[in-house]
Amino acid sequence: MGEVQLKDAPQRGSEWRKWDLHVHVPNTQLNNQYTKIDGSVDLDRFCRTIHESDVSAVGLTDYFSFDGFFDVRERYDQLLRDGTLTGPRTLLIPNLELRLNDSVNKGGELIDYHLIFPPKLERAEAQEFLRNLKSSITDARSKPVNCGDLEGGQFLQATVTRQAIESAITETYGSKADRRDHLLLVAPVNGNGIRADGGNHRKRVIADEVDKLTDGFFGNKNCVAHFLETDRYDDAEQPSVPKPVFAGSDSHSFEDLENWLGKEVSGSTNDKNVTWIKADLTFDGLQQAFIEPAERVRMQASQPDFKEPYMHISSVRFQGTDDFPQEIFLNPNLNAIIGSRSSGKSALLAHIAHAVDPSYTETQQLAAGVEKDNLGPAAGHLWSGPGDLRCTVQWSDGVATSGKLIYIPQNSLFSISSRPDEITARIKPAVFGRDSAIQASYQSTTTKIDELNETIRDAIDDWFKSFSTHTDLGKQLREKGDKQAVQSGIDDLNREIENLQREANLTEDDAAAYKALSEQLNALERTLHDSSRAHTQLGQYVDATGEEVSAIDTIRVTVTTTPSSDGFPAEKLGELQSLVGEIEQDAQTRLRQFVLESWQALDRSIEATRQEIQKLKGENSELISRHEKAEGMAVPLKRLDTQKAVLADIQRLEDKLAAALAAQSESADKILSAVNDRRRLLKELCEDFNAENVGFDGIQFELESGLLEETRTLVSRDFNKKTSTPYVDRGQQEVRLDVIRGNPAAFLESIATGTQKLNQSTTPDKVAHIVLEATEDLRFVAIMDEDRIGGFSRSSMTPGKQALFSLRLILGESEDPWPLLLDQPEDDLDSRSIYETIVEELKSRKRERQIIMVTHDANLVIGADAEAVVVANRHGADRPNSDERTFDYLTGSLENTHRTDDATHTLGRAGIREHACDILDGGEAAFQKRKQKYNI
Repeated sequence: MGEVQLKDAPQRGSEWRKWDLHVHVPNTQLNNQYTKIDGSVDLDRFCRTIHESDVSAVGLTDYFSFDGFFDVRERYDQLLRDGTLTGPRTLLIPNLELRLNDSVNKGGELIDYHLIFPPKLERAEAQEFLRNLKSSITDARSKPVNCGDLEGGQFLQATVTRQAIESAITETYGSKADRRDHLLLVAPVNGNGIRADGGNHRKRVIADEVDKLTDGFFGNKNCVAHFLETDRYDDAEQPSVPKPVFAGSDSHSFEDLENWLGKEVSGSTNDKNVTWIKADLTFDGLQQAFIEPAERVRMQASQPDFKEPYMHISSVRFQGTDDFPQEIFLNPNLNAIIGSRSSGKSALLAHIAHAVDPSYTETQQLAAGVEKDNLGPAAGHLWSGPGDLRCTVQWSDGVATSGKLIYIPQNSLFSISSRPDEITARIKPAVFGRDSAIQASYQSTTTKIDELNETIRDAIDDWFKSFSTHTDLGKQLREKGDKQAVQSGIDDLNREIENLQREANLTEDDAAAYKALSEQLNALERTLHDSSRAHTQLGQYVDATGEEVSAIDTIRVTVTTTPSSDGFPAEKLGELQSLVGEIEQDAQTRLRQFVLESWQALDRSIEATRQEIQKLKGENSELISRHEKAEGMAVPLKRLDTQKAVLADIQRLEDKLAAALAAQSESADKILSAVNDRRRLLKELCEDFNAENVGFDGIQFELESGLLEETRTLVSRDFNKKTSTPYVDRGQQEVRLDVIRGNPAAFLESIATGTQKLNQSTTPDKVAHIVLEATEDLRFVAIMDEDRIGGFSRSSMTPGKQALFSLRLILGESEDPWPLLLDQPEDDLDSRSIYETIVEELKSRKRERQIIMVTHDANLVIGADAEAVVVANRHGADRPNSDERTFDYLTGSLENTHRTDDATHTLGRAGIREHACDILDGGEAAFQKRKQKYNI
């Protein structure tokens, strides 16, 4: 930031500038060390030195006299007028240094005392004040000599009383005048100051009385904290008022001036500190330092509240329109945009946001409830509207062409804090951005939970497939008949055949050989039957119509990865897709080859089995023929073959039924294991997160898991709840989810068989999916000053604290201090919440980032000590704008005050303070309260 901007930045409100209120003028009445030229005071060198320094305001000091001040001011103005000095002027402030007749330090030195007058002070007023100020020196008639008549050695001898100072003020300005509108009283702390001898009670009392009279102090940075205390008096029952401390160079020579003015000097016997004051370069601006000493005064080498120039906006520019001014200037700290209804406040804020990031701005407006078709800077005005209007922002570094910001449209703060899902959505990026390990753990757990739910989903499908299979097999078994009865019939047939064999003179060897042959043929026939069926099923994936047999292209392999693609960074997704594609292609090739080879093997097996059957029948044709020719043998043999086939079918069905039941049990076990693992993962994630004590900015975070109300409703929806069952609580009209999760197998059996009644509009498998896949949600809880919000419980925060929480949460999403744009954060909040929460938050936040805020509440503007107030006005017959512009804006500081009745346009008729009192709710009362805060 250049020197010119330090001294003069019009239309930007209160800015940090260097002030030195204690610089002695050439020819100062005491201890004058300024060199002269040909015996004359070198005023030109003095004026040039202060003008070329980076100090914006200088207190021109002399003992019991204003002469040096007027001499310097007149010469300085002449040098500016004739062009000898160029650039912004330095503010010159008269500082009348006196000596009280009080002494409080160990050395017995009298207290120096300073009276700071407005820069516009004229000689007549100064002379009148000095005539009214009586010194301790008396004339020949024993009457006090007034300070205006002091001469020669009297300047060294003169003292005044505190009462004499107060009397002079009353006589000069009247008993009803507000003294601080005419002069400010400043006492030094060290040296000839009010730092009392610690062991002397009387001196401590005197020091406290001087303190009570005084508005501020000259001292160093070690004194600041003491004079901001409210209990610094010797009498503990008397509260003290916080007051500012200024460091003055106390220069008495050109060497002092050049070495000390605006410079930090340490390591010497005469250390110097730099004083920064955040104010307009006016006496009104200086007064603000006494109203807000902790906020407006700093002692440090570098500029306070420094923000990277590329991260705050210096101005907003409009082109292609007559509705807005060409440029509106902004302050690096807190900018409050005020105005009556429809005066263009929110429109200006929205234009700034949209100029920086159009997409983000529109997203924020949508989230705040603006309909998609109505997105724009104001009601009835769309971003895509006609015209050539173009709004751009100028970043303070003058180089940056892009940046970021945080835009919070009207009603957004309360809206965010009233929706638990939105709270979690906001907390996640804020927490994850600060700790990637937490983010990785969270994402890993949720990915595993998704995989477990997929396992549950597949296992439910498998269970119902197995259930359907075993139900169908049971029906088939019942149709085949009783296995024991079939076996009994076979035994009877075997005995009948044995009898017939004996009657036909068939030997026992023949009978045994035929029985063995029959069993072998039956086994081959079963093999042929099973192979033929498998051959047919695989045949739909084989093309055997051409000269060359091949597997068809419908055979597919799909690969699911763990971790899923969500777990990989964006730059790795292409590589992952390529890898998965290669795996799928290789697997498909191998699977097609396997299908083809399996079909061909079955084809060969079928042919071999047929040949084996034919071979056995050919080799044993005589034995078969003799058995078939035996009288009465044909029928029982045929029946025996039939019943053996039935028994074989029964055994085959029983085997399949056992496999189906085993598959059901395995699926149920998978579901139970996955449900338990899911519960364990959720519990461990919450416990691990909560053990980390994660938090920032006065907010502590916890993680909870729980079922959403809509999930509970969905789980219970399809159950018949007319009677209580192991799975339904009729009284609560709820499903006993814990019981179901504890034994999924029994639950699935009950809904599949109809034991647990369901509504007619659903099916058991749909219900099973809904109930067993129902998963607890993860929600973050925020704890601020022992109040909680978020999670699955009602918030214990007041509306004001909820808004403050939302603001901190939004700011916490990014650690980079980009500008914050707030549109009427006071909406739906009571004034106490605003004053106790939002005001303090704004005062804290504006030190780290630029804030641009639309508001109609005086507490947020005056209570938060806005550095710049932007007054908005819409043109009308009763409130005209310059050039009849639709919207016009006036930027200035709270200390900017005046009334001009003959101005042609509304914004020029008054200062910022007057506009604030006229526009803001409780504006005048807020200004008065602000002054009374420190009894000013």
